[in-house]
Amino acid sequence: MKFIETFIARPVATTLLAIGIALAGIIAFRMLPVATLPQVDFPTISVNASVAGASPEVMAATKGTIAPWMASLTFGGPDLRTVYLGSLMGTSIPYFRAPVAGLPMAHWNR
Repeated sequence: MKFIETFIARPVATTLLAIGIALAGIIAFRMLPVATLPQVDFPTISVNASVAGASPEVMAATKGTIAPWMASLTFGGPDLRTVYLGSLMGTSIPYFRAPVAGLPMAHWNR
């Protein structure tokens, strides 16, 4: 008899074999060492804001109204003291003058 003919000729044995394979699979699945939530270190971003002369009360009153919408920060101008804030909100690019010069962009050639 051929291999497939064995299963056709013996349907009870075929059913018991299928049930046995299914039970073995269920038992093996329950023994897999898989955690519901794996232990991973998620990256964190820390943003610190300081304004010269501002008290803690003034900083608390602003409640971070600019920081959530800020996407990038770039130094520019002839002396690299102009700070441009890339924003996710609005169509204008806010900028201010920094008291110290920043670093040029990494891809700038001098």
